Amino acid sequence: MSETAIRFEEVGKMYRIFSSRRENLLDALGFELMSGRDSRDREFWALRGVSFELKRGQRLGIIGRNGAGKSTLLKIVTGNLPQTEGAVVVNGDVQALLEIGGGLHPEFTGYENIDAALSFLGLSKKEIAVAVDDIAEFTELGRFLTQPFKTYSMGMQARLSIGIATTIQPEILIVDEILGAGDAYFFAKSTARMQKLLDSGAAVLLVSHALEQIERFCDETIWLDRGRIAMQGRTTEVIKAYEKFIRELDDRRLQAKNRKTTNYDAFDRESYTDHIGVRITSATGASCEVTRVSLFRDGRIEDEIAVGDAQDGDTGQSSHIQLRASDWSAPQREGDRFFRTVAAPEHPAVGTLIFYLWFFYPDSTYEIEVTYRASADGSASPERAGRTYQVGPLPATEMWSTVRIPLAVQPHEGEETRPARADRKREATDEFAETVVPASAHQEVDTSPGAVTSLSRWSGGGELTVARVALLDENGIEQAVFEVHRRMTVRVDIVARDTGIFPLILAALVFRADGVITTRHVAEPMSLDVREGDRFTARLELDNLLLGNGNYLLSLGLYSRLHLKDIEPSEFYDYFDKSFEFRVVGNPPLHNEIVRHPGRWSIDAPAPSARRPSEATARS
Repeated sequence: MSETAIRFEEVGKMYRIFSSRRENLLDALGFELMSGRDSRDREFWALRGVSFELKRGQRLGIIGRNGAGKSTLLKIVTGNLPQTEGAVVVNGDVQALLEIGGGLHPEFTGYENIDAALSFLGLSKKEIAVAVDDIAEFTELGRFLTQPFKTYSMGMQARLSIGIATTIQPEILIVDEILGAGDAYFFAKSTARMQKLLDSGAAVLLVSHALEQIERFCDETIWLDRGRIAMQGRTTEVIKAYEKFIRELDDRRLQAKNRKTTNYDAFDRESYTDHIGVRITSATGASCEVTRVSLFRDGRIEDEIAVGDAQDGDTGQSSHIQLRASDWSAPQREGDRFFRTVAAPEHPAVGTLIFYLWFFYPDSTYEIEVTYRASADGSASPERAGRTYQVGPLPATEMWSTVRIPLAVQPHEGEETRPARADRKREATDEFAETVVPASAHQEVDTSPGAVTSLSRWSGGGELTVARVALLDENGIEQAVFEVHRRMTVRVDIVARDTGIFPLILAALVFRADGVITTRHVAEPMSLDVREGDRFTARLELDNLLLGNGNYLLSLGLYSRLHLKDIEPSEFYDYFDKSFEFRVVGNPPLHNEIVRHPGRWSIDAPAPSARRPSEATARS
């Protein structure tokens, strides 16, 4: 018998998308021209170029974001979907847990569903009778097994689904997320039952967003992203890389949220609110083949599109090519490289792409990098919010070449090109100038778990105001996701709005998402002798971050009088209430406490020589 349980060789899955049932029918009958649409618009590649091998007794995990292609891959393994290209080999009986209640009849009772499911799997009446007792004991559903399945709660449905699927010992077991269903008690029972199956030698393919499950059960792991294998190898290494990727995405979102101060409502602070478009232009009758377009911010890659690869035209992604009203060809392949061609015989051809942004940082440098080859000179033109940027040339080349194009503002006649960032000294403007809320009329921020936080500024005396708040890592780089036990710095840029000597007390409070204060930091009182317009910076250094994993909200205040033990009211110049969000990661699993205070256990135990001889002998 072959040692291979599952093998994928360059597997791809393409769905054909139709805007109406009529188009679907015309395509099924072979009348493509009658549908009146370009076939490029109808092709959606959910997977492309996926190769891996699962041997008998091996446990392989699949991780990735929603829409990465995980469920599509599992459906190809089980035979529920045929692959569009590539080869699939499955050796052995497959038992799949793809969804709660899958394959169970809503009108049948629990017992009837057990009998029907196990009969379908080929068990004899005698084997089914034994299995029924095992399933009843495992699920603990009792009298509910005599009730219709449709009356079960989601947790009860999960119990029965898992009980049926794991009562036999398949050669190949496929599990998609279902282990996370149910309460903590049943999760522990499911885990133990799953471990028993693993020990029996079954080949296991496990998909889950719960990375601790993947790390516990799987020897190797595949990370899928946008329909392609981003990484494959030892589970620990793949999970570390995936977690780093997710932290970077979350960090961008939270950084942008903290910068969206004026003219943004609560929804906009949690959404993409800007974009950069790119126009690839090829001369009439010429061709420009494009394989990759990347967006850089301050020299670091922000996003990229693998043109011609899986999901390159998926409008649900943060970046994609635009197929409508463009001259992109269908996807093409040359060895391991995918690409599309921009070409038109009777007019200059244009292919457009778009990168969505959480926030466009005016003090950053943006660049577009294009990997291409072209039969004649072409160009790449970045665009944003109706603004024209300097066109970047794409010289003719027979070899794959890479050109990086800065987003430089298109000059008017007689002007020099100006970079998109403000290299010259910016005016001393207040980033929060339009966010003041009268202290007597401020609205409380909803800090319940999952709530969207909005900027809340209380107006005070106003002689000193906050111009900018930045959260920095130990290298001085602005971010919003921080590792436990590393340094976090809160930098506060302050502007004097009046001339004089002013008392100042800096204060910061960190709240958990449910509103509980986790830590408070109040500086010693000081006096500042300033003139109107003076700018200065204050820093709060948290050298060894001890907070537990989770999201936190930061409040900041510039006080003229603050007595924590005094019944007299405090007085402040400027105050932001729960307005800056950050996340802490890196604590071990199951450590969800607010603070992990340093501590050390010790025990005073008798030395071996102090034991009685009879006691020492008895314990040896």
